[in-house]
Amino acid sequence: MDELLDLHTSILIKAAIRHFLQNQETDEIWIGNVLNGEGATAKPRVEWSIMQDTISFEPVV
Repeated sequence: MDELLDLHTSILIKAAIRHFLQNQETDEIWIGNVLNGEGATAKPRVEWSIMQDTISFEPVV
């Protein structure tokens, strides 16, 4: 499994593989959002969240 991180692929795919390898024990579904860094030397990063049921958007009567 460690060889997966050595594959020639995008930074986003590597982040997803790394996240999967670190969270194999969970049954949760994770969603990754790519965020831009700030400053001249900043790098993009991925913020992970567990997928949850949405709140109803029905109008309140």
